[in-house]
Amino acid sequence: MSGHSADFALTVPTPDPRGRCQPVRTGLQLLTEKIPLLLLSIADGLITIVAQRSQGAMESWDQFPMFRRAGYTIQGYGWYLWTTCCPSGLTVYYAFKPLVLLYVCVSALVLITISLYVVRHKERGHLLFGWLWFVLALLPVSGLLQVGDQSHADRYSYVPHIGLFVACVWEVQHWLEKWSVARHLAKVTAVATIAICMVLSNSQIRFWSNSETLWAHALQLDPDNHKAHTNLGVLRLQQHNYEDAETHLRRAVAVRPAWGVAIANLGWLHVQRQEWDQADECFAWALRADPKSVNARSGLAQVRALRPAASVLERKARQVPDEAVVANRLGLTHARRGEFEAALRQFREAIAIAPEYGDAHNNAALALSQLKQIPDAERHFRLALKYDPGNRNFHVNLALLLESQKNWKEARKHYERALQLHPHDVEARQRLDRLLKYLGTL
Repeated sequence: MSGHSADFALTVPTPDPRGRCQPVRTGLQLLTEKIPLLLLSIADGLITIVAQRSQGAMESWDQFPMFRRAGYTIQGYGWYLWTTCCPSGLTVYYAFKPLVLLYVCVSALVLITISLYVVRHKERGHLLFGWLWFVLALLPVSGLLQVGDQSHADRYSYVPHIGLFVACVWEVQHWLEKWSVARHLAKVTAVATIAICMVLSNSQIRFWSNSETLWAHALQLDPDNHKAHTNLGVLRLQQHNYEDAETHLRRAVAVRPAWGVAIANLGWLHVQRQEWDQADECFAWALRADPKSVNARSGLAQVRALRPAASVLERKARQVPDEAVVANRLGLTHARRGEFEAALRQFREAIAIAPEYGDAHNNAALALSQLKQIPDAERHFRLALKYDPGNRNFHVNLALLLESQKNWKEARKHYERALQLHPHDVEARQRLDRLLKYLGTL
């Protein structure tokens, strides 16, 4: 949404900041001439909001309530002003961090102080113009309408800084005209400032030499930057450095368990190692986190085409009748459509044909969970494990149900059993770690 900063800023009334001679216009006339630009800005913004929401890029009001948006907006304004005065610690991506009340209060105090100064000296047109330009141009990207998962971005400040620098430059000139002695000091300060900016720019450019230096620098500033870990993991994967790739990708998932991009790339790591079961689990998990992920969907299809047909061999060994398999598949089709009662009927039909069919018991349990019939769901999960005790998915599903019922002890046992069956199981590891962390706080 950074492109809308310029649109929004053009709605600011533009008196000559130097107060030079021009036709006298009232404030109403200045505002009226901006109405066409304001309407265009609103239309452009609405189109962008609809497009971003259709792609799932915008956070909902339930996920990101108004009081949090207001806090991040105020804190964001303070951050942009601070980095303008002290441009250090800049990076390519700033992950969301919890709100810090002290930062919000200080930022609010700074914003109020500057605004009062501008209002007090409103006769100096450059102050009102520059401050309004900065505030309004930054508003669409301030976090009030949250797009994506970054807290702020350097690129968002390009257009807003035009107004800020206009206000600062002409305000400095205003004071220099009063204090002639300060003119020489101003020249020295300007030269020193330019020299400092040159040094800082040169050091910043080095970080943009290549992808590795860029994301490594991001990790130096924030060791929990999940996007930096993901991109470095992908880079190591391309270099066939699988050990480092796994370290970075697992760290990204540890920081953001629902980060489908890292999970899917972890799946591709397992593909390179021909660890088909683990790859299948990662791609399936990535799809649960992000059902629209093309990368995860194509990976899952490729894995199921390449890996040995172990599931088919196991089904034949157990001699599950084809009628039961067909009923089970029909149930899955209904479940994908959200028709859980119809799905449950098909799963029960499969179980009636083949009472020891573990997959049908597991799927019936999942449907029963959706229908809030928890005791029956637990019974079918246990039957699924009785007939197929080595199935990692059955252990995780039962553990999730037990965890929801606050049966922490047994849930932990099933997570641990899933990890014994698949030591590289990322989802079971993350869920177990989260459970242990929660239990440690009780």
